[in-house]
Amino acid sequence: MYGVLSFLRTIICTGVAFVVWYLVAQPLVSGTFLGALLPVWIAGLVGGFISSLFNPRQGVMLAFTCGILLMIGFLWFRHGMSGMGLGVNPMLTLWPVWFPPAFYIGAYSHILFLTRR
Repeated sequence: MYGVLSFLRTIICTGVAFVVWYLVAQPLVSGTFLGALLPVWIAGLVGGFISSLFNPRQGVMLAFTCGILLMIGFLWFRHGMSGMGLGVNPMLTLWPVWFPPAFYIGAYSHILFLTRR
């Protein structure tokens, strides 16, 4: 039963972060560094917050797992399925790499808020 619950939590946190990323990324210019990283960080912070709401003890691990899953999914789709190269600026091309730290910081900051309150 716990495995099914963990799977559902992972799907919910990842889905919420993807929707937030999609909504924030639409109005921004994606050719700039800030336009690529700002949606990732906002979605990661929200996803980390949601994952620590489910279970504060395991929220950081759930958040990091969700960040890894989104990173692998975006890199697989962009570079595996679409065949995009690294281009001139690898930092701009590899923006999904920032999902795990953003999720981690979102979950950890919420847990710090809960413990200090």
